[in-house]
Order: sequence, then structure tokens, then C-alpha cells
Amino acid sequence: KLYGITDDTKTELKNLEEDITIYVLATEADQDKSVLRTLSQYQELSNHIKIEYRDQTNNPTFASKYTTESLETNSIIVESEKRNKVIPYASLYVTTTDYTTYESKTTGYDAEGQLTSAIAYVTSEDMPKMYAITGHDELSLGTTFADAVAKENIELETINLMNYDMVPEDAECLFILAPISDFSQQDAEKVKSYLQKGGKAFIISTYTDKEMTNFNSMIESYGVKINPGIVAEENQNNY
Repeated sequence: KLYGITDDTKTELKNLEEDITIYVLATEADQDKSVLRTLSQYQELSNHIKIEYRDQTNNPTFASKYTTESLETNSIIVESEKRNKVIPYASLYVTTTDYTTYESKTTGYDAEGQLTSAIAYVTSEDMPKMYAITGHDELSLGTTFADAVAKENIELETINLMNYDMVPEDAECLFILAPISDFSQQDAEKVKSYLQKGGKAFIISTYTDKEMTNFNSMIESYGVKINPGIVAEENQNNY
């Protein structure tokens, strides 16, 4: 079912009420045949979907209206009256690196995931916002996680709670990524107040030799306790 359309996409297209234009940066003859097959199904499922081709050789400045990046042939731009989203051609395929040869190989096809995400983005009234908390020696966000959040059309912003009297009102979720220094009592109270009002949080802990009294207080009311220590695999064959 590599080129099949999932029920989630069918529901998204069934509920589509505004016109969407999908620009393919290629001629129809030169378009990636797998992507063409996917786009054809989108057109069949909704009369609000219109596909247009833009040959970058004959129209080299077309993409510059949407992005400052240089887009390769077969990249896609999805546009509604509200906004637009660019899908680089490389994003339509999943690649992994073989670390024995350091060669990059194509291992998956994600045109549907990228297209449905883009359609949801350009038609949504509001973008949910996630705030990543910093100021306590948290880990840096990895690109894989950030890309996954972006694909779900969640806006991700990094903030230090010291600069706020409370968690911003537009927060749909907080993300706390493995702090190794304790929160101040004030910062912890801001988080607890947000959660008590129905807020959501994704909290990850990691080992630290520092006292984390205030950090622990944020989760103890949920019946969660973090035990100090490390679990380690000693057999290198299992790494």
C-alpha cells in the first residue's frame, strides 16, 4: 500500500471546503511519476484540489514568491487564500544513512504525509503552539523531533520562563527536555498553575547529580516519582 491513500487523508479531503492550488515545479512530462500518481488521487478525492505545473527553466523566478531557498525540480508548493507551504522534493522521500558505507539510501515514500500536512496547514484557522522551556540546562531539540512537530503543523517556540509572569496563554503544550539544573520555585509554580488549569506538557527527565526539588514537584502531584540512578547496558553487542 505504498501509494495508497489513508483514511486520515480521505477525511481531510472530504472536509475540505476551500480551494487549494498545488504547484509542481516541473513540466507534466518530467514530473516524478510516483508523485503524479499520488496527486492524481488527491484530485479524484476533492474537487477543491487544482494542480498546476511550473517549469523552472521557463519560469525561474516563480518559486521566489514563496521562498528564498533554491528548490529542485519536482518540489511542490501548496497554496490557499490564507497561506502557503513549500515542500522540497527531498522531503517527499525518506532517506537513511548506512554508517558502514556512509551512503544515503531511499527507504520510504512520504508524499502523502507531506501533502496532507501542507493542506491542513494552509487551511487551518489557527496553528497550535508548543513552548519549549529553557534556562535549566535542557538538551537541545534535535532536527528529527523539530521536523516531526513542524509536519504536524505545530508552531514551536523556545522560551525562558524567567521572562514571563505566567505560561503564555496561547500555549497548547509545554515541552521540557531533560533539564539538569532545577527550576526555580517561581518557574515551577508557573508550570503547575498552567497544568492545573488543564494545560498539557511533554516532560522528559535525565540523570543529574543536582537536587531537583522544584522540577520533581511539578510531576509528583500526578503520582510520578523519578528515582535517581542510571540503567546501563554493559553488553556492547546490544548497543
